[in-house]
Amino acid sequence: VYFPGIHTTAIDSTSKSHKATASGTVTILDIVDYTNLIPGQLYTVVGTLMDKETNSVLLDKDGNPITVSMTFTPETANGSVEMNFAFDATGLGGHTVVVFERVYLGTDTTVQPVAVHEDINDANQSVELVAPPAAPKTGDTAAPMLVGMLLLASASGFVVLMRIKRHTH
Repeated sequence: VYFPGIHTTAIDSTSKSHKATASGTVTILDIVDYTNLIPGQLYTVVGTLMDKETNSVLLDKDGNPITVSMTFTPETANGSVEMNFAFDATGLGGHTVVVFERVYLGTDTTVQPVAVHEDINDANQSVELVAPPAAPKTGDTAAPMLVGMLLLASASGFVVLMRIKRHTH
């Protein structure tokens, strides 16, 4: 008798942490640890990204759910598989993405899954999307003015130094 189970850890593939910068394409690495699967049997794992703030499926820019599925055949009853979720995180700063997973025996994902891990509050399967730092304002003249003043001071110091050298020789 097998009582399959899964536990997952989701991290940002760049920072290797539970935080990602919400700018452009973000890739979340989801490590699905399984227990008590039947070795040699074909399984399908399906992962879906959820938006913790809205408690709903995260949609891509075309309005489609962000999901990844893969089939695998475990060699042992306990092990792990990895899935990557790549999506455009622009504008999602301040949101937390949570990965939900379901494991099915075989490839038919319309039947009852053999293991489910769907906990919107599980920190291990969550990645916080942090807003990118604000871009500097265009037309900001403070930095160029500072550089110009430093160059002018350096040139003036050079001229003074040269005059002192002439008078001492």
